Amino acid sequence: MKRFLGALIATLTLTLAISCTTSHPVAINGDIGSKRGESTGQIICGLIFLGNGDILDAAKNGGITHVSTVDIRTTNILGGLYIKSTTIVSGE
Repeated sequence: MKRFLGALIATLTLTLAISCTTSHPVAINGDIGSKRGESTGQIICGLIFLGNGDILDAAKNGGITHVSTVDIRTTNILGGLYIKSTTIVSGE
């Protein structure tokens, strides 16, 4: 029984401690461009939403009028209790 509880506690601890960050391109339209802008959105416990992380805000933050590339970087901490998504655009 002690081994089972130890294994259960270790499994739960590892599950909660998992953190994952992924980054992938969403769209490419011509050259990369010299300007870069970011916009970040966060979700806490699936209930609290901070920021929006959309392409329009990212372009505005970088002073971009013609978007060339769009990348999204997502960080997931504690099995989805905290999620951060950053939209990165480049262009002119």
